[in-house]
Amino acid sequence: MRKVKLDDKSRFMYAAIFAVLIVALAFIFGYKKLEDKATALNAENDGLKTRIAALEQYYKAEKDNLRDTEEMTKGINDILSEYSSGATFEDGVYEAIRLYGASGNSMEYDKIGFADPIAVKEIPLETVTAAGIEGYDQAITFYQFDVDYTGKVLYEGLKDMVDEIVDNERYNLAIAEMNYQINRSGYIEGDTLVSFYCVDGAGLSYEEPPYEEYKIGLSNLFGVVYATEEEEAEEADK
Repeated sequence: MRKVKLDDKSRFMYAAIFAVLIVALAFIFGYKKLEDKATALNAENDGLKTRIAALEQYYKAEKDNLRDTEEMTKGINDILSEYSSGATFEDGVYEAIRLYGASGNSMEYDKIGFADPIAVKEIPLETVTAAGIEGYDQAITFYQFDVDYTGKVLYEGLKDMVDEIVDNERYNLAIAEMNYQINRSGYIEGDTLVSFYCVDGAGLSYEEPPYEEYKIGLSNLFGVVYATEEEEAEEADK
């Protein structure tokens, strides 16, 4: 085989071609490496996006749950605020006085009957505890206390008595039963059975009826007495 002797010019050309091939291969392998790295980064970014989306959804759900819990708590507080913590004989008599005033002083009582309070609904301690609502840590029981007001009253007075019961702001009241008949004097005679609804275990404290507005006595139990400014000042100084 005949050997070909390369001159300097040929050697330079082959060296240049070799250098170009080296650069091309380096570029190809470098690009492939960068492409693989970019693919990995994109995959990692997609994973991060998925995690971020999941976190956003989680925190949105937490925010919605917190808002729903706050609204539910407010709703529970609003409902329970409509109930008194208890009703006793004194509350029944106090309401009799208010009904007397609402009737235009036409209500003449023959009898006021009191029934024993009965539990009508109970929320067990386990349920209350599981709810985890601040301020509620014991069983909640709703009670019904019935008072039967019997006597005679003018018809217009009875209508105003009904308004007093329905629009009552101090107690949660309901008319359980009404039985009346007209007598010859123009009055109607009968009874109104009123249910007082109370709640125990909701953190409410019992408030005694404000009898100080009324003159308590054998002859004038239902007479309203308003203190003068001087009397109020004297009472405040005590």
